Amino acid sequence: KSIGAVARELDLAETAVRRWVQQAEVDAGRGTPGALTTEEREELAELTGRIPATDLLWAAVALRDGTDITPPGADAGYTVADAVRAIALRARAVHLAVGVRGTDG
Repeated sequence: KSIGAVARELDLAETAVRRWVQQAEVDAGRGTPGALTTEEREELAELTGRIPATDLLWAAVALRDGTDITPPGADAGYTVADAVRAIALRARAVHLAVGVRGTDG
């Protein structure tokens, strides 16, 4: 069946069904290179919910500059590794989004 037919049967927007299919392709290893899997998206949401945005910015700048990457609030229940992982996942998501928008015009 086509995505449109499935969307009509389920009374959903076609774009929602298309996104689900695209995410399933990513999760199966057949999606857009660099796209975050559902597991990575959940991890990113958990990390960014736990680590203040200012601490992530601090760590990102420190990584760029090659200085101490321990954010000021790093004693608040997360590790530097958590901050680095969150930065890496967010960077992949942003890079992909910018790249996709850039090719669409």
